[in-house]
Amino acid sequence: MPVALSDHEVYATTSVGVAERLGREMFGAHRLRVGGPDRGDFLASMHAVRFRDVTMAYVDFVAETRIDAERLPDDYTVFMAMNGDSRTTNLGRVAGTNSVTAVVPAPGTEALMEWSSHSPHLVIRIDAEPLNLHVTRLIGHSLDRPVHFDLQLDMSPDSANRWSAAIQLMHSELFHPDSLLHLGVGTGPLEEFVMSALLFCAPSNYSSWLARPSHTPGRRAVRLALEFIETHLSEPITITDIAAAAETGVRSLEKGFHDDLNCTPTGYLRDRRLERARHDLIDACSTDFLTVTDIAVRWGFTHLGRFASNYRHRFGESPSQTLRS
Repeated sequence: MPVALSDHEVYATTSVGVAERLGREMFGAHRLRVGGPDRGDFLASMHAVRFRDVTMAYVDFVAETRIDAERLPDDYTVFMAMNGDSRTTNLGRVAGTNSVTAVVPAPGTEALMEWSSHSPHLVIRIDAEPLNLHVTRLIGHSLDRPVHFDLQLDMSPDSANRWSAAIQLMHSELFHPDSLLHLGVGTGPLEEFVMSALLFCAPSNYSSWLARPSHTPGRRAVRLALEFIETHLSEPITITDIAAAAETGVRSLEKGFHDDLNCTPTGYLRDRRLERARHDLIDACSTDFLTVTDIAVRWGFTHLGRFASNYRHRFGESPSQTLRS
Protein backbone atom coordinates (compact mmCIF):
# COMPACT_ATOMS: atom_id res chain seq x y z
CA MET A 1 0.00 0.00 0.00
CA PRO A 2 1.29 3.51 -0.77
CA VAL A 3 2.51 4.92 2.54
CA ALA A 4 0.58 8.15 2.06
CA LEU A 5 -2.72 6.25 2.04
CA SER A 6 -2.08 4.04 5.06
CA ASP A 7 -3.84 6.42 7.47
CA HIS A 8 -6.83 6.98 5.18
CA GLU A 9 -8.89 3.84 5.55
CA VAL A 10 -12.40 4.17 4.11
CA TYR A 11 -13.61 0.70 5.05
CA ALA A 12 -12.48 -2.84 5.84
CA THR A 13 -14.85 -5.78 6.10
CA THR A 14 -14.95 -9.56 5.83
CA SER A 15 -18.64 -9.48 4.79
CA VAL A 16 -19.29 -9.75 1.06
CA GLY A 17 -22.64 -8.00 1.46
CA VAL A 18 -21.15 -5.09 3.35
CA ALA A 19 -18.30 -4.88 0.82
CA GLU A 20 -20.84 -4.59 -2.00
CA ARG A 21 -22.64 -1.77 -0.23
CA LEU A 22 -19.49 0.13 0.74
CA GLY A 23 -17.90 -0.43 -2.67
CA ARG A 24 -20.64 1.32 -4.66
CA GLU A 25 -18.65 4.53 -4.70
CA MET A 26 -15.88 2.73 -6.58
CA PHE A 27 -17.73 0.17 -8.72
CA GLY A 28 -21.29 1.47 -8.91
CA ALA A 29 -24.09 -1.08 -8.51
CA HIS A 30 -22.30 -4.43 -8.52
CA ARG A 31 -22.15 -7.98 -7.22
CA LEU A 32 -19.12 -9.64 -5.65
CA ARG A 33 -18.35 -13.33 -5.98
CA VAL A 34 -15.48 -14.81 -4.02
CA GLY A 35 -13.73 -18.03 -5.06
CA GLY A 36 -10.41 -19.85 -5.21
CA PRO A 37 -8.49 -21.65 -2.47
CA ASP A 38 -8.10 -18.41 -0.49
CA ARG A 39 -11.81 -17.56 -0.36
CA GLY A 40 -11.74 -17.85 3.43
CA ASP A 41 -9.23 -15.00 3.52
CA PHE A 42 -11.66 -12.51 1.92
CA LEU A 43 -11.11 -9.03 3.33
CA ALA A 44 -12.39 -6.09 1.33
CA SER A 45 -10.71 -2.80 2.12
CA MET A 46 -10.22 0.60 0.58
CA HIS A 47 -7.91 3.44 1.52
CA ALA A 48 -8.48 6.67 -0.40
CA VAL A 49 -7.86 10.40 -0.52
CA ARG A 50 -9.79 12.84 -2.68
CA PHE A 51 -7.82 15.86 -3.81
CA ARG A 52 -10.41 17.97 -5.63
CA ASP A 53 -11.38 16.40 -8.94
CA VAL A 54 -8.98 13.47 -8.61
CA THR A 55 -9.07 10.59 -6.12
CA MET A 56 -6.24 8.19 -5.30
CA ALA A 57 -7.34 4.87 -3.80
CA TYR A 58 -5.95 1.47 -2.86
CA VAL A 59 -8.45 -1.40 -3.09
CA ASP A 60 -7.85 -4.98 -1.97
CA PHE A 61 -9.98 -8.12 -1.60
CA VAL A 62 -7.14 -10.53 -0.65
CA ALA A 63 -9.05 -13.52 -2.07
CA GLU A 64 -9.86 -14.20 -5.72
CA THR A 65 -12.83 -11.94 -6.51
CA ARG A 66 -15.22 -11.41 -9.40
CA ILE A 67 -16.82 -7.94 -9.66
CA ASP A 68 -19.97 -7.78 -11.81
CA ALA A 69 -20.65 -4.06 -12.26
CA GLU A 70 -24.09 -3.31 -13.69
CA ARG A 71 -23.12 0.31 -14.31
CA LEU A 72 -19.80 1.86 -13.44
CA PRO A 73 -19.77 5.42 -12.03
CA ASP A 74 -19.74 8.27 -14.54
CA ASP A 75 -16.11 9.22 -13.91
CA TYR A 76 -12.85 8.05 -15.50
CA THR A 77 -11.11 5.36 -13.47
CA VAL A 78 -7.69 3.80 -14.00
CA PHE A 79 -7.12 0.41 -12.34
CA MET A 80 -3.50 -0.71 -11.83
CA ALA A 81 -2.58 -4.05 -10.24
CA MET A 82 0.07 -3.58 -7.56
CA ASN A 83 0.61 -7.33 -7.35
CA GLY A 84 -0.84 -10.33 -9.15
CA ASP A 85 -3.15 -9.56 -12.05
CA SER A 86 -6.75 -9.07 -13.10
CA ARG A 87 -8.91 -9.21 -16.22
CA THR A 88 -11.56 -6.70 -17.23
CA THR A 89 -14.33 -7.16 -19.81
CA ASN A 90 -15.97 -3.93 -20.96
CA LEU A 91 -17.96 -3.07 -24.10
CA GLY A 92 -17.02 -6.39 -25.71
CA ARG A 93 -13.30 -5.93 -25.11
CA VAL A 94 -11.06 -7.83 -22.71
CA ALA A 95 -7.86 -6.47 -21.17
CA GLY A 96 -5.66 -7.43 -18.26
CA THR A 97 -3.75 -5.56 -15.60
CA ASN A 98 -0.32 -6.51 -14.32
CA SER A 99 2.92 -4.74 -13.51
CA VAL A 100 3.05 -2.97 -16.91
CA THR A 101 -0.60 -2.65 -17.98
CA ALA A 102 -3.66 -0.91 -16.58
CA VAL A 103 -7.31 -0.66 -17.60
CA VAL A 104 -9.56 2.35 -18.12
CA PRO A 105 -13.14 1.06 -18.49
CA ALA A 106 -15.72 3.35 -20.06
CA PRO A 107 -17.66 5.44 -17.54
CA GLY A 108 -21.29 4.53 -16.95
CA THR A 109 -21.07 1.13 -18.64
CA GLU A 110 -21.33 -2.51 -17.61
CA ALA A 111 -18.06 -4.23 -16.70
CA LEU A 112 -16.80 -7.53 -15.39
CA MET A 113 -13.59 -7.49 -13.37
CA GLU A 114 -11.85 -10.67 -12.26
CA TRP A 115 -9.10 -10.09 -9.71
CA SER A 116 -6.71 -12.88 -8.76
CA SER A 117 -5.94 -13.50 -5.10
CA HIS A 118 -3.51 -11.09 -3.46
CA SER A 119 -3.83 -8.53 -6.27
CA PRO A 120 -4.53 -5.15 -4.67
CA HIS A 121 -5.10 -2.31 -7.14
CA LEU A 122 -4.07 1.31 -7.08
CA VAL A 123 -6.97 3.29 -8.49
CA ILE A 124 -6.94 6.83 -9.88
CA ARG A 125 -10.34 8.38 -10.47
CA ILE A 126 -10.87 11.65 -12.34
CA ASP A 127 -14.22 13.42 -12.37
CA ALA A 128 -15.67 13.41 -15.87
CA GLU A 129 -16.62 17.06 -16.32
CA PRO A 130 -13.23 18.53 -15.32
CA LEU A 131 -11.41 16.09 -17.60
CA ASN A 132 -13.60 16.89 -20.59
CA LEU A 133 -13.22 20.61 -19.93
CA HIS A 134 -9.46 20.12 -19.73
CA VAL A 135 -9.48 18.51 -23.16
CA THR A 136 -11.51 21.43 -24.49
CA ARG A 137 -8.82 23.82 -23.33
CA LEU A 138 -6.03 21.66 -24.74
CA ILE A 139 -7.47 21.30 -28.24
CA GLY A 140 -9.09 24.73 -28.44
CA HIS A 141 -12.65 23.76 -29.28
CA SER A 142 -15.66 22.16 -27.62
CA LEU A 143 -16.04 18.39 -27.68
CA ASP A 144 -18.59 16.81 -29.98
CA ARG A 145 -18.56 13.73 -27.72
CA PRO A 146 -17.02 12.86 -24.33
CA VAL A 147 -13.52 11.43 -24.02
CA HIS A 148 -13.45 7.66 -24.52
CA PHE A 149 -10.25 5.79 -23.68
CA ASP A 150 -9.13 2.43 -25.02
CA LEU A 151 -9.67 -0.22 -22.36
CA GLN A 152 -6.00 -1.11 -21.95
CA LEU A 153 -3.24 1.31 -21.00
CA ASP A 154 0.26 0.05 -21.75
CA MET A 155 2.62 1.52 -19.17
CA SER A 156 5.80 -0.01 -20.57
CA PRO A 157 6.77 2.55 -23.27
CA ASP A 158 9.00 5.47 -22.31
CA SER A 159 6.12 7.79 -23.25
CA ALA A 160 4.11 6.37 -20.34
CA ASN A 161 6.69 7.57 -17.82
CA ARG A 162 4.76 10.81 -17.42
CA TRP A 163 1.79 8.82 -16.03
CA SER A 164 4.05 7.12 -13.48
CA ALA A 165 5.58 10.49 -12.65
CA ALA A 166 2.13 12.01 -12.11
CA ILE A 167 1.19 9.26 -9.65
CA GLN A 168 4.51 9.59 -7.82
CA LEU A 169 4.02 13.34 -7.55
CA MET A 170 0.52 12.88 -6.13
CA HIS A 171 1.87 10.46 -3.55
CA SER A 172 4.78 12.71 -2.64
CA GLU A 173 2.54 15.76 -2.20
CA LEU A 174 0.18 13.75 -0.04
CA PHE A 175 2.92 12.13 2.04
CA HIS A 176 5.11 15.12 2.93
CA PRO A 177 3.46 17.40 5.53
CA ASP A 178 5.26 20.49 4.21
CA SER A 179 4.25 19.93 0.57
CA LEU A 180 2.47 22.59 -1.47
CA LEU A 181 -0.68 20.49 -1.29
CA HIS A 182 -0.70 20.63 2.51
CA LEU A 183 0.03 24.35 2.37
CA GLY A 184 -3.22 24.78 0.48
CA VAL A 185 -1.75 25.63 -2.91
CA GLY A 186 -0.96 23.69 -6.06
CA THR A 187 -3.94 21.32 -6.11
CA GLY A 188 -5.24 22.64 -9.43
CA PRO A 189 -1.94 22.40 -11.34
CA LEU A 190 -1.28 18.97 -9.81
CA GLU A 191 -4.64 17.64 -10.99
CA GLU A 192 -4.20 19.18 -14.42
CA PHE A 193 -0.83 17.43 -14.69
CA VAL A 194 -2.49 14.11 -13.78
CA MET A 195 -5.21 14.66 -16.38
CA SER A 196 -2.71 15.66 -19.05
CA ALA A 197 -0.51 12.66 -18.27
CA LEU A 198 -3.44 10.29 -18.75
CA LEU A 199 -4.60 12.01 -21.93
CA PHE A 200 -1.18 11.89 -23.55
CA CYS A 201 -0.41 8.31 -22.45
CA ALA A 202 -3.72 6.50 -22.84
CA PRO A 203 -5.13 6.10 -26.38
CA SER A 204 -8.50 7.82 -26.76
CA ASN A 205 -10.83 9.26 -29.34
CA TYR A 206 -8.98 12.59 -28.96
CA SER A 207 -5.42 11.28 -29.20
CA SER A 208 -4.98 12.51 -32.77
CA TRP A 209 -6.09 16.02 -31.78
CA LEU A 210 -3.78 16.08 -28.78
CA ALA A 211 -0.84 14.90 -30.87
CA ARG A 212 -1.08 17.81 -33.31
CA PRO A 213 1.59 20.49 -32.97
CA SER A 214 0.15 23.80 -31.87
CA HIS A 215 0.77 25.41 -35.26
CA THR A 216 -1.30 22.87 -37.20
CA PRO A 217 -5.05 22.98 -37.97
CA GLY A 218 -7.30 24.71 -35.54
CA ARG A 219 -8.34 28.33 -35.13
CA ARG A 220 -5.14 30.12 -34.15
CA ALA A 221 -6.94 33.16 -32.72
CA VAL A 222 -9.02 31.02 -30.37
CA ARG A 223 -5.97 29.12 -29.14
CA LEU A 224 -4.11 32.37 -28.49
CA ALA A 225 -7.15 33.76 -26.69
CA LEU A 226 -7.44 30.69 -24.46
CA GLU A 227 -3.76 30.88 -23.56
CA PHE A 228 -4.10 34.59 -22.72
CA ILE A 229 -7.20 34.01 -20.58
CA GLU A 230 -5.56 31.17 -18.64
CA THR A 231 -2.53 33.29 -17.75
CA HIS A 232 -4.52 36.42 -16.84
CA LEU A 233 -7.58 35.00 -15.07
CA SER A 234 -7.14 37.08 -11.93
CA GLU A 235 -6.49 40.31 -13.81
CA PRO A 236 -9.09 42.88 -14.96
CA ILE A 237 -8.92 41.98 -18.67
CA THR A 238 -11.52 42.97 -21.26
CA ILE A 239 -12.62 41.41 -24.52
CA THR A 240 -10.53 44.07 -26.28
CA ASP A 241 -7.47 42.84 -24.39
CA ILE A 242 -8.25 39.25 -25.35
CA ALA A 243 -8.73 40.13 -29.01
CA ALA A 244 -5.46 42.06 -29.08
CA ALA A 245 -3.60 39.09 -27.57
CA ALA A 246 -5.24 36.83 -30.17
CA GLU A 247 -4.13 39.21 -32.94
CA THR A 248 -7.64 39.62 -34.31
CA GLY A 249 -10.67 41.85 -34.02
CA VAL A 250 -13.39 41.53 -31.40
CA ARG A 251 -16.05 40.41 -33.90
CA SER A 252 -13.78 37.79 -35.47
CA LEU A 253 -12.86 36.50 -32.03
CA GLU A 254 -16.50 36.27 -31.00
CA LYS A 255 -17.30 34.33 -34.15
CA GLY A 256 -14.38 31.97 -33.53
CA PHE A 257 -15.53 31.28 -29.96
CA HIS A 258 -19.09 30.73 -31.16
CA ASP A 259 -18.01 28.30 -33.87
CA ASP A 260 -15.39 26.40 -31.86
CA LEU A 261 -16.58 26.60 -28.25
CA ASN A 262 -20.26 27.53 -28.57
CA CYS A 263 -19.82 30.43 -26.16
CA THR A 264 -18.58 34.00 -26.06
CA PRO A 265 -15.07 35.03 -24.96
CA THR A 266 -16.51 36.82 -21.92
CA GLY A 267 -18.71 33.83 -21.09
CA TYR A 268 -15.69 31.53 -21.24
CA LEU A 269 -13.68 33.94 -19.05
CA ARG A 270 -16.51 34.07 -16.50
CA ASP A 271 -16.83 30.28 -16.36
CA ARG A 272 -13.08 29.78 -15.88
CA ARG A 273 -13.09 32.34 -13.07
CA LEU A 274 -16.06 30.60 -11.47
CA GLU A 275 -14.15 27.32 -11.63
CA ARG A 276 -11.09 28.87 -9.99
CA ALA A 277 -13.27 30.48 -7.32
CA ARG A 278 -14.87 27.10 -6.61
CA HIS A 279 -11.44 25.50 -6.27
CA ASP A 280 -10.43 28.13 -3.73
CA LEU A 281 -13.68 27.72 -1.80
CA ILE A 282 -13.15 23.96 -1.66
CA ASP A 283 -9.52 24.31 -0.61
CA ALA A 284 -10.14 26.97 2.03
CA CYS A 285 -9.91 25.73 5.61
CA SER A 286 -11.07 27.27 8.88
CA THR A 287 -7.58 28.58 9.66
CA ASP A 288 -7.44 30.62 6.45
CA PHE A 289 -10.18 33.03 7.60
CA LEU A 290 -11.12 33.51 3.95
CA THR A 291 -14.63 34.66 3.10
CA VAL A 292 -16.72 34.25 -0.01
CA THR A 293 -16.13 37.94 -0.70
CA ASP A 294 -12.34 37.52 -0.49
CA ILE A 295 -12.36 34.72 -3.04
CA ALA A 296 -14.88 36.37 -5.35
CA VAL A 297 -12.82 39.57 -5.50
CA ARG A 298 -9.63 37.54 -6.03
CA TRP A 299 -11.12 36.24 -9.27
CA GLY A 300 -12.53 39.52 -10.54
CA PHE A 301 -16.13 39.32 -9.28
CA THR A 302 -16.95 42.70 -7.77
CA HIS A 303 -20.75 42.33 -7.89
CA LEU A 304 -21.31 39.71 -5.19
CA GLY A 305 -25.00 39.18 -5.90
CA ARG A 306 -24.29 38.42 -9.56
CA PHE A 307 -21.37 36.19 -8.55
CA ALA A 308 -23.58 34.17 -6.20
CA SER A 309 -26.29 33.83 -8.85
CA ASN A 310 -23.87 32.71 -11.57
CA TYR A 311 -22.15 30.35 -9.13
CA ARG A 312 -25.40 28.67 -8.10
CA HIS A 313 -26.46 28.33 -11.72
CA ARG A 314 -23.11 26.77 -12.64
CA PHE A 315 -22.60 24.43 -9.67
CA GLY A 316 -26.03 23.90 -8.12
CA GLU A 317 -25.13 25.35 -4.73
CA SER A 318 -24.25 28.70 -3.22
CA PRO A 319 -20.62 29.81 -2.70
CA SER A 320 -21.14 29.75 1.08
CA GLN A 321 -22.36 26.14 0.92
CA THR A 322 -19.16 25.16 -0.90
CA LEU A 323 -17.04 27.03 1.64
CA ARG A 324 -18.72 25.27 4.57
CA SER A 325 -18.58 21.77 3.06
